[in-house]
Amino acid sequence: MSKGSHDIKSVTWIFPKEYAGGATPAVTKGPAINRLPFEEARVALHHGVIEAGCQLDAKVQESPTETDGDFTDITGALFSQLDGGGGGLTGGIYEGRLNLQGRKKYLRVVTTVTGNGLKAAHSAEVVLMEPKEKPVAPVNPLAFNL
Repeated sequence: MSKGSHDIKSVTWIFPKEYAGGATPAVTKGPAINRLPFEEARVALHHGVIEAGCQLDAKVQESPTETDGDFTDITGALFSQLDGGGGGLTGGIYEGRLNLQGRKKYLRVVTTVTGNGLKAAHSAEVVLMEPKEKPVAPVNPLAFNL
């Protein structure tokens, strides 16, 4: 889902739900998002309950194309591991900022849930801002204009 105006664009990269780990970690790759012409991104990781013994990792990747195999990790663009530990975690919001100048055209968030049969409720969102060229066409038509 995207929402936008002339100077800002908000994109949900990973939709809110419970993601369960399995015998191998469960990896969720958000869709490729064209970050042009914006020069800055705020990335938010939202989490609900992370069950005891479950871990949640999240990072941001970039690519010159939308092809899955072309994406590489952006050094330092990761969230500290969230660990349900012995009692679980109930919720939180974490945010990071990316300077997009010199970055590749596409970005995505990747999350990994570790813990066989355990769940971590989470979502990821990005807000793109500061376009190089103004105005940027609205992402969606106006619902009303009063």
